[in-house]
Amino acid sequence: MTSPQLVFPLLALLGCTPEGGSVLPDTDQDEPPACDDTGPEPRDSDPCAGGAGELTLSDSALAFDWWEGQELPEATVTVEVDDPACAELVVQVSEDWVDASLDGETLRVTLAEDAVVSGKHSAWVSLWDADTDAVAGRIELSLSALVRPASEASRNVLVVGVDGLDGEEMMDIDVPVMESLMQRGFWSYAATTQLTGATSSGPSWTSILTGVETTIHGVTSNGGYDGRDTDYPSFLWRAKHQLGLSSAASIQWDDIWDILEDDAYDATGGGDMQDVVTTMAGHLRSGLHQAHFVHLDDVDGAGHSVGYLASEQVYYDTVVLADALIGELVDAILDRPAIEGEHWLIIVTSDHGGDAWGSHGTMSEDYQTIPLIIAAPGLASTRLHDGAGSHLDVHPTAIDFLGLDPLDYGLSGGSWWEREADCGDGVDNDGDGLVDCDDSDCDGEIECIECPAVDLGSTVGAGVVADVAFDQALMSGSCGGAGAESTYGWSAPADGRYSFDTVGAYRDTVLYALDGDCTGAELACSEDVPGLGSGRSAFAVDLLAGQEIVVVVDSYSSSESAASTLSIYPFTTSCPDGVLGNGTGSWTGTHTHASRAHTGSCPPAVGNIELSWTAPADGSYTYSTVGSDFDTVAYVLDGCGGTELACNDDGSGYQSVVSFDAVAGQELIIGLGGFHTSSGAYVITID
Repeated sequence: MTSPQLVFPLLALLGCTPEGGSVLPDTDQDEPPACDDTGPEPRDSDPCAGGAGELTLSDSALAFDWWEGQELPEATVTVEVDDPACAELVVQVSEDWVDASLDGETLRVTLAEDAVVSGKHSAWVSLWDADTDAVAGRIELSLSALVRPASEASRNVLVVGVDGLDGEEMMDIDVPVMESLMQRGFWSYAATTQLTGATSSGPSWTSILTGVETTIHGVTSNGGYDGRDTDYPSFLWRAKHQLGLSSAASIQWDDIWDILEDDAYDATGGGDMQDVVTTMAGHLRSGLHQAHFVHLDDVDGAGHSVGYLASEQVYYDTVVLADALIGELVDAILDRPAIEGEHWLIIVTSDHGGDAWGSHGTMSEDYQTIPLIIAAPGLASTRLHDGAGSHLDVHPTAIDFLGLDPLDYGLSGGSWWEREADCGDGVDNDGDGLVDCDDSDCDGEIECIECPAVDLGSTVGAGVVADVAFDQALMSGSCGGAGAESTYGWSAPADGRYSFDTVGAYRDTVLYALDGDCTGAELACSEDVPGLGSGRSAFAVDLLAGQEIVVVVDSYSSSESAASTLSIYPFTTSCPDGVLGNGTGSWTGTHTHASRAHTGSCPPAVGNIELSWTAPADGSYTYSTVGSDFDTVAYVLDGCGGTELACNDDGSGYQSVVSFDAVAGQELIIGLGGFHTSSGAYVITID
């Protein structure tokens, strides 16, 4: 490397531009005079013959950690000298990847981006005293860098799986290594697991390795791996057998060896968490392999023992340790003998989250929320929308990077490699010069289609949309929605509570609402409300007058093809509509359909009548609608708008029967509604 020199006098008392250097700009003079050809005065008569004296630096060592795509790091060092009047200092660097300049008492050090190559490097910046021709101070530099080499570079993948790493809890834990990776690619604290099987390690690690849902690969629990569908091999197997690459695996949980194919790897490792990492670090440093998989299990063990909570010190400390061990793996990559010509992709994810009681396994949102990090030099830091990423994306992203087209293999996940990850952030995420919806990666993405597709205004009633047309399969709610959906804009006509249902549907529906637009926060999600009939959904939300939402009528699966209906009702606001008094007995009347609803623990009731009734004594009471000539829904509230005490749809045929306890003098609301659009003559009996 060459050693360029720049001269920067701190104070131009010599009154001229010295040979080989430049005087710092001086606002008090237009241009410094040239030096006299006769040369300087003899040393013994030069007042600065002794130089600037002792020099003090605020830092003697600097460390840079940089990946292509990030802003160039810069450090400043304060330079102090005993005799500023005689301080004419020369800045010298030892390597051409270092840029250094002196401005007054501030030395700025940064990187020369075009000269940086991947790996670990060291250099120094020296300050020479021009008057004494001696080094007055030196700063040692170290650099760890990953850059994107030429397209013909060797491609390499490291996938790290941290068992039991809960995405929500990770936000409250100090994980500097994983946070640094987040600044170097796509990331999310709220990616999802596979969504069709138990959140157990067996199904989830199989999905991570193969890229397909549980319903496809066939592993539904811990164990029973012989039944796995081998038509969907692991990404390690594809790397080795379809691309001719060498692969290595180092695994803490032995079950994963039963999930992997016997011929999927060339080098292995195991033991405790440190052993697993130490072994894989050796494989990485050897430079012999291109596809690497690491499994760390202690975080899950800590979660089972104390709960998957950042507030639990054991869990917190174990996550911190796992983060540090991931740092050891990244460090080992930089030691590879051919690192300057290699292109690297690093993926970090988990198999499942957990709860405060140390459990996981059911198909709940809490267990299905995990972190996902996909980092590579040249990628912009991009936070994915909650739920946008999945550990099903690990396999397709890895093989896409290595050179296979994931679309050829019927995978459930998708590749994030060189993809415009966020189509609404105004950033060229994949560095191809195209931003957001101008990038073909965004074709069909929710930000780039007409959404909502239909504006319903503030319409309420049964069958607001009588025949839902399912347009595209781009969205899903927290409770499901793998099939096609339709989107409807709607605004609340007044402050209040509103119910939404698909009671008239013949399709297995998932119904959810988003705040504002199609990228807004989810307000509610419903799938298969008990009593509505198979696939019918309903929820209720509180809204402000004029508040705009998007109602999504989705399909539970891609196989659904029947029609659906969307109904919207405001809750009753006229409570009470009448008074029954404080006795037992029967009352009759006519129920007429109206556009108002009560949604409780049983199906949505519409055209509600809410009647005040006072308990005559302490005791248990039965309220029935037997004798009515329509399909009823009955409910009891503790006062107007109060807590629901009981609710029933079909307690006796299509009539309703509910039981509840009351104390003498307690004023209750006896609610009567028609199922879906039913109405007619009613009989209310209270015993």
